[in-house]
Amino acid sequence: MIESTKPALTVEQQFELTDHIKQQRIEGRKKENYLRFYPSQYDSPRLLPNWAMLEELSFGNLSHLYQGLAKDSDRKQIAKRFNTPHSVLGSWLHTLTFIRNCCAHHARLWNRELSVPPKLLRAGHWESIPARLQPLDIQPSRRIFIVILILDLLIKQVSPDSKWLERLHELLQKYPNTNKKIMGFPNNWQDLMSLAS
Repeated sequence: MIESTKPALTVEQQFELTDHIKQQRIEGRKKENYLRFYPSQYDSPRLLPNWAMLEELSFGNLSHLYQGLAKDSDRKQIAKRFNTPHSVLGSWLHTLTFIRNCCAHHARLWNRELSVPPKLLRAGHWESIPARLQPLDIQPSRRIFIVILILDLLIKQVSPDSKWLERLHELLQKYPNTNKKIMGFPNNWQDLMSLAS
């Protein structure tokens, strides 16, 4: 084994290096996007259009922005677009931020219990989701299954022609030995998924 002749970084130096790399990435993104060109091309409005600003937000910042809207009526108007109560949509955004972070950091997700469980809708097929799956005592509302239902509902609202759910079914069929129960999939999961669509 070859040993490194470089001195090890202290924890403080590692944090500084990480912060420096993050800042470089941010600066690099500014050079590639609309932010760079807007002030030089437009005098009015002084601030970026909403769509441009939203393009620059992280998913976590978007979730915080939604929760931080001053008026309930604004949150309700946005949630209406997704046929969801505003308090439920806020919960979903929080959960999806957690899921996004797990994915971005290559964390285990397939059999993880959600530390940020979403609120559930209190109507339709959502009421038929079992509270617990036996014999493992797994709560579908705290596993990836519920996130898949949420994603399917949201995707259908913004992209009705999406084949996302079909691709998920194909993937699960390709790997039939995958333990779906540990992911929170109840026995009637296909019925629930088709109802969600």
